[in-house]
Amino acid sequence: MPIPVVVLAGAWRGERGEDELAAEVDMALTEIAEQALRRGARAGLAALLHEALRLPGTEGAAVYDGSTRVAMVGIPPRPRDGVRQRTSALVVWPEPPGPREQAQLAQLTRLGTALLEARAREVAAGARQARMLEQQRRQQRALSRLEQGRSRASHDLRTPLMVMRGYADMMLKEKAGPLTPAMRRYLERLLSVAAEQATLIDQRLAPMRDSVDDLRPLICEAFATSPRTRRYEVRLRLPPGPPVAVRGPSVSVDLLLRALGRSVRGVSVGTVEVTLEAGAEDAPRRLIVSATAQRALSVRSTAKLHQLARHLGGGLSIQAEPRLEFILRLPPTDPVEARLGLGTLAEPGASSGLG
Repeated sequence: MPIPVVVLAGAWRGERGEDELAAEVDMALTEIAEQALRRGARAGLAALLHEALRLPGTEGAAVYDGSTRVAMVGIPPRPRDGVRQRTSALVVWPEPPGPREQAQLAQLTRLGTALLEARAREVAAGARQARMLEQQRRQQRALSRLEQGRSRASHDLRTPLMVMRGYADMMLKEKAGPLTPAMRRYLERLLSVAAEQATLIDQRLAPMRDSVDDLRPLICEAFATSPRTRRYEVRLRLPPGPPVAVRGPSVSVDLLLRALGRSVRGVSVGTVEVTLEAGAEDAPRRLIVSATAQRALSVRSTAKLHQLARHLGGGLSIQAEPRLEFILRLPPTDPVEARLGLGTLAEPGASSGLG
């Protein structure tokens, strides 16, 4: 193929062609983007400034985020330099003389604007991570204080109770002499009440387990339909009345329900029926999801759902024919803890049950 005349003329004059120059600019922009991806937006901005400094006649360059100068390279600007371009993200001084350099500067400025947006996201993510770390440290300190208080309460409550049970047991064995039927009856009642009080102390001082107060709002959010996806209709059958509580971290329960909702949305058409069976207070909560599937559920989704259910101490069964049906069983909260609540161990002046 013959060499174009324009390229030959440029070669004779020692100049580069338009295609070669555009390729170099594209390569430089690609290298800057790679630096930003590998080392962060700050490294990308630094590479951008050094590339801008290569423009003919450029003595310095700076990146501005609004009116704030983020970074600068080269000779500091004189008062009359760069004032007219302060509104753009990238400012060079003095201004490039030709239209070709102006076009290159415009490309660098667009990339600089994108890098500034990425830098803002990185700063926001760093601030969010710092807040989360500080919150984690506060929770760890609070948990340490809680454990220390639980240890002191265990010693202060169990020590006199053990002494009382020891003396009552010694007297029942007639170590201090024979007992009358009435005395024996009172001592047996005393040991029975002491055993109940020890059980109550064990329950109140046990580490608190996270639980979900009501399962129904989480189900509504997990199976909510989007305006963009109308392939199916969701019919919720939720029991009225008191809240339906389950045992387990609320984050894990919400993650399981959302994963179940995504799996149903991915394979179902028509009507999806979601039924929650609360049952007795100490019975497992059953969530039944029935739908018409247009294709089989993937092995990966099935394994993930089973893993999340096992993590909560529940179970999941999946039936493919004649309709796709999920039966999720979640453990209820402890009915004894639910009745005790967070009250005191014994009300002041309450009867001891020895009458």
